[in-house]
Amino acid sequence: YMQITGMTAEKLAEQMRPNAVKRIETRLVLEAIVKAENIVASEETINAEFAKMAEHFNMEVEQIKEMFPAEQKAQMAEDLAIQEAISFLVAQANLV
Repeated sequence: YMQITGMTAEKLAEQMRPNAVKRIETRLVLEAIVKAENIVASEETINAEFAKMAEHFNMEVEQIKEMFPAEQKAQMAEDLAIQEAISFLVAQANLV
């Protein structure tokens, strides 16, 4: 990509920085909402996510679960809680 565009690594990093900062800030705000609102992904939600993956990869749910170490399962639960925080915010929004 850099060869095609004639960019240096520094120039590319400079160009990508604003979006990266915004994504990080958004994630931190959502994590704070998860904490403040005590939002936790339910076992049902987590199992539904595993079921979607199993269907997508044409595998058994238990096979998919076995492929995930505890850290990745925890990260998935955190990501699902973030999604629930987004749903919470949308439900609380007063659309004009």
